[in-house]
Amino acid sequence: MKSISIFFLLVVGIYSSPPSLFGQGNLILISSIDNINSDVRDGCQKDYDMALQNFRAIAADAGMGFQASRLPFSYTEVEQFMEQFECGPNDAVVFFYAGHGVRYEDDGKDWPWPYLYYCNRQPGNDPLDCEFDMDEIQEMISRKNPRMSLTISVSCNDVVDNSRANNELAQATVSRQNPPESNNYRGIELFKSFRGQVIASAASPGKFAETSPSEGSDFARSLFYMLSEELHSQEPTSWERIFRKTKEHVLQISNGQQCPQYCVNGRCG
Repeated sequence: MKSISIFFLLVVGIYSSPPSLFGQGNLILISSIDNINSDVRDGCQKDYDMALQNFRAIAADAGMGFQASRLPFSYTEVEQFMEQFECGPNDAVVFFYAGHGVRYEDDGKDWPWPYLYYCNRQPGNDPLDCEFDMDEIQEMISRKNPRMSLTISVSCNDVVDNSRANNELAQATVSRQNPPESNNYRGIELFKSFRGQVIASAASPGKFAETSPSEGSDFARSLFYMLSEELHSQEPTSWERIFRKTKEHVLQISNGQQCPQYCVNGRCG
């Protein structure tokens, strides 16, 4: 993730309708936030604050219990937590990462998700102790059999110091078409009724993700704005719609330099 100063403001929606009775399961937020790399640390904290505020409010609006765990920024401790983690069959589990992300040239475009980076960005770090494959985290959550999972990475997805590889990867992925939108839900029913797995990252292969120390990342601000807008709308919505709008907005405000990506039950855009 690159750290820059930006002056784009989005208002995070406030979820004000009263909570219904319990019985809808829990919304479980598991956060993994970089607090060791000074170039992105403040922006990552802003993203975490947005995630905590929004998901807590969504849980209340849906009449769901809310559980939040912020994990130590350590590959081994995150892995241990995810292995031991348990949830119920009607729970919605959100894994939210904000920090650096990397990939390798031989990953190619068919391996789209970044490695989440759990070390100081400096030469000589051992990848086995630093890098956690994003889709492995999604698979670990899936094995716990929640009703739905949402795995989000706010990070770069580039080959370090290799502009040629990044340009080739970006050309292959930015042109990918968005999948059809199911639009089966209205408002908070998106969290109460959806079944399946959603995975999204702030950047597609070969691309950077921008963040501001004072405002957080373009991707997180756009995502939570679009989520608020859709949950308050009277029109049918879907996860495909929310992430398509987020992707289009980030592409617009970055002048095409940042392109998020997402998959909803295996349908990717």
